[in-house]
Amino acid sequence: MELVFRPDGVVAGRWESTGAVLVQYGIFLAALCLSVQALNCVVWHEARHETVWKTWQKWGVMTVTVLLAVALWRHWGTMCSFDFLHRQYPQVLSGQYDLMHTLAHTLMCKGILSVWHHFHAIVLVQLALLLLVYFMIFSWGAREKMRVLIVLGAVFLCMVQFDMATTIIKDVPYAISMMALTVGLCTYMLEKRTSSLWLIGLGLAGTGCLRYDGYVPFFLTTGVLLAYMFRHP
Repeated sequence: MELVFRPDGVVAGRWESTGAVLVQYGIFLAALCLSVQALNCVVWHEARHETVWKTWQKWGVMTVTVLLAVALWRHWGTMCSFDFLHRQYPQVLSGQYDLMHTLAHTLMCKGILSVWHHFHAIVLVQLALLLLVYFMIFSWGAREKMRVLIVLGAVFLCMVQFDMATTIIKDVPYAISMMALTVGLCTYMLEKRTSSLWLIGLGLAGTGCLRYDGYVPFFLTTGVLLAYMFRHP
């Protein structure tokens, strides 16, 4: 566990900056809770729930999203960060690892490249994980009877702005994990669906392992979630 939750990656050797990191993620969690409550009051409870997704709409939205992801990949192309190309990739080839970057991401890339030794393979996995989270958002929107165009428009804006999705860097799967964690928490807290716990677990695993400062949201979110579960059994 020391290889994953290593503190010096967070504070750069100085514990004084830990307080700033805690405040940063504290503000993030507070903003998330407030935004969830606002959406819950304004969008869901005030809506008349008059829209119901039809089968062709569900498959159509997912098809359009996949095609958009492929088009954006073709437009942006596969790119590598300096850290991966010059520091992590040599570790993948040699099998000798250091802790300059998270071991979890390096081993994840090594596992993917062992199946198909091409940088496209890593980007393909990143896009697949991103689409999986998008499909969870679609499922959530369908259950809440939100309008199809609203959900599709939100995902479209997210995809267009996430131009790093085709770049091999640990920040991309970390961001996808944060998105999965957010969707899982919203689904669990608003709908009381225990089936979303696997999505929360996936998000926590990614945030805790893919960045050295990820242990902060990992433990804070776990604590908040446990407190919520005890208060709302």
